[in-house]
Amino acid sequence: MAKQMVNPIERHVEKVVVGVAALVLVFAIARYLVTSPNQLELGGQTVTPRNIDAAVAKRADEVLSQLRNADPKIEIPEPLFEEFAKSLAPLEPKPLPAAVPFLPDVPIIDPPIQLLGRAKLVEVIAPAKPAVAHGRSTMSKGGTGPPYVPANWVTVSALFEYKKQVDAQKRAYGATQEELFLLPAEIQRQKLRADGAASEGDWEDVQPWPAGQMSPVPEIELVDSARGDAKLVPSEDAKALENFAKFVTDLPRQRDFARPLMAEIVNGAKWGFPILTTYNDVLKQDQQYMPSSGSEPRDLYGLGSKPTTAAPKALTPEQQIDAHLKEIEALLASAKKSKSINDTYRANNKAIEIMGSPVASASQKSRAESLKREADQVERDIKRWEMTGPQGGQSTGPATQETRRQPEPVQQIWVHDAAEGSIANTATYQYRMRFRIFNQFAGLPEKFDDPNDAAKVVLVSEWSEPSDAITFDPVFMYFVTYDDKNNREIGVEFFRWYYGVWLKSRRQKLGIGDLLYTKHRTPAPSLTDPTAIDEPEVEWACEEVVVDLDFGRKVQERKPGRGPGGVTFGQVRDDTAVILMGPDGRLAEKYVSLDRDHPAKREAAARVWTPHRR
Repeated sequence: MAKQMVNPIERHVEKVVVGVAALVLVFAIARYLVTSPNQLELGGQTVTPRNIDAAVAKRADEVLSQLRNADPKIEIPEPLFEEFAKSLAPLEPKPLPAAVPFLPDVPIIDPPIQLLGRAKLVEVIAPAKPAVAHGRSTMSKGGTGPPYVPANWVTVSALFEYKKQVDAQKRAYGATQEELFLLPAEIQRQKLRADGAASEGDWEDVQPWPAGQMSPVPEIELVDSARGDAKLVPSEDAKALENFAKFVTDLPRQRDFARPLMAEIVNGAKWGFPILTTYNDVLKQDQQYMPSSGSEPRDLYGLGSKPTTAAPKALTPEQQIDAHLKEIEALLASAKKSKSINDTYRANNKAIEIMGSPVASASQKSRAESLKREADQVERDIKRWEMTGPQGGQSTGPATQETRRQPEPVQQIWVHDAAEGSIANTATYQYRMRFRIFNQFAGLPEKFDDPNDAAKVVLVSEWSEPSDAITFDPVFMYFVTYDDKNNREIGVEFFRWYYGVWLKSRRQKLGIGDLLYTKHRTPAPSLTDPTAIDEPEVEWACEEVVVDLDFGRKVQERKPGRGPGGVTFGQVRDDTAVILMGPDGRLAEKYVSLDRDHPAKREAAARVWTPHRR
């Protein structure tokens, strides 16, 4: 077989292919790994191996920031526990049969825990129209100055929806935020004009007195963090806030904030707060802040019972003991009606006093001993009622400290306006109130959607609508009750409210140019011993001057009747007109016959204190 001839190309074609491939490989390596780096598109930009790590990190930070700032689309269902409980309650008026199939299990849905950084300030529920109690008394002021001062006082009170406020706080701050701490409420007043009108700008702040001890509210000034992406509380502000929180959250102080006690009243009108629900309800509300006071609410006000007035000194010792026995009976009747264990204690103590009295007869001591046994039994009845309830069901045992600290759903809040010289005589006022609570997230800017809300330590409600108007009577009155034409004189009788009682002066003779003034000693009750009689030197001073006397003035008496305008005119007669000028230069005119029989004079005379009218 002849050998075939192979040309050089065919002989070396494989080597040529391998060489070309090698060249292509060398070109690719040079092109993509040496001469020009790899590139790719990231977020609309071309990146290389040199900066790809930084670009990816930057993009990751942007995505993370968007996730943190995004508004989570979460639908929070309303709490259904109360509805669920109502569905299991017996239907009225027709009761269910004894055998009732259970409903399917229903999940109890509580308010969610607030997401970090999304809380909004809780709104404080505003009070409804407040009620007011007012009077004029002599009270123990304490501190510097005179120990006893006469003053007009007003107690402004409204109901605070405690449970509703707690529920609102849970919805705003999270399910665990059920502690609520009150701060002293605020009041304003406006003086009404003679026509009964007032304007919104007439409201003035009232500095409460007496009031619960209050620490100054710290001021928080937020600062930016080092990176500028957060708000921080300076350490000194944080320490001040911590001390304030400890001060506010003290339970007895919380009671003082809600219902401060009135100063001790010596003479005059007896203080009493407006009872918006019942007296016993207020004692139960106090119990929330006095967990160690026992199962019976402590009576801090002494207004729950109205015992019989103490027997006067004119009674014989035997009559006084009989009066005390009747007082014990009244206390026991009050205890049975109002379930007041405090009244049983008072009755018990008074019975023991009579049993040991040397002037009590054997029958009176026997009666006192019987009443003491009855008081002990009523006390046991009340304690049993507290444990079993009015239906006599199974006892749950005495209330523990935790159960006593459960808040009442409604709290009665009041504020006093009783500072010396605060309230003018003969003036008419209206009051309004607003509530304040402690911001639980104060000093925690990371909790709030708006970090600046963390600087608000005190949260305040809107103002209530105005209260009913109240008017304070004058403390000084005078009447012209005598005229002497021959000597051109008149006689004036003065009436004055003096440290809790009304006093009357001797009739003072005055002429033209004389100032309405007299000063002399008058019997009055002692301030230090209510049973003793003092004789202070009392001034009756009026800044009016007699400028003229018109004897024989013709006047016609006018009385309410069926005549024109509802007035009936009497006979024309002679009278004496007294023209007076006040400090403002205005003239006033009085008639002796009208003043002598004036209804206001008869009313003032009926109120005058005398030793036999104590």
